[in-house]
Amino acid sequence: MSNYSAIGLVILFSFFCLCSTTVTVRAWVLTSHHQSTSANISQLEKEAQTDYYSGKYPQAIPLLNQLLKEYPMNPKLLTMLGISENEVSNFTTAISFLKRALNIGHKNITALIGIGLAFQKLENSSAASIYFEEAIKHNMRYFAQALANLDKAVAINPHDRDAVNIKNLLTQILRWYYNKQQTTTAATMKNDIHIGH
Repeated sequence: MSNYSAIGLVILFSFFCLCSTTVTVRAWVLTSHHQSTSANISQLEKEAQTDYYSGKYPQAIPLLNQLLKEYPMNPKLLTMLGISENEVSNFTTAISFLKRALNIGHKNITALIGIGLAFQKLENSSAASIYFEEAIKHNMRYFAQALANLDKAVAINPHDRDAVNIKNLLTQILRWYYNKQQTTTAATMKNDIHIGH
């Protein structure tokens, strides 16, 4: 073996060792970065949920936005962000996030009602009614059970303002839906009778 061949093998071996070390170090850095990022995201998720479920919507919004950068197609995050924006009177922004949640293909009663409420606050009752009707149509059993549970909660504590307000809102939505169904049925029957003559 010539000196050049031996030097070439040493250089080649050194190159492979260097590459192997570089790959190992990069893998370690990426793994440790991923682990610390996962821990940060997990902590961020806990904080966002705590603020959201505690009704601290202004604090939840920036946390939810950060999470949304990591998970842009997460319907739960989009819904939570939309509801939070609704609660701080950013109705147009709320509608945007909630529609994104629905467009992912998830029939989400919370998003449907949230959009309806946002349109209602924007004084667009015709758009609001579309979303309320969709929510009720796909979830009538849920609404009936929710109203029964709210009746029990109000009977136990008639001074629970949240339960009373939600019960009243749900009653209004169901009454509106029932009246709309009755009006539609009556109009159809009237039309059928008129066509028969």
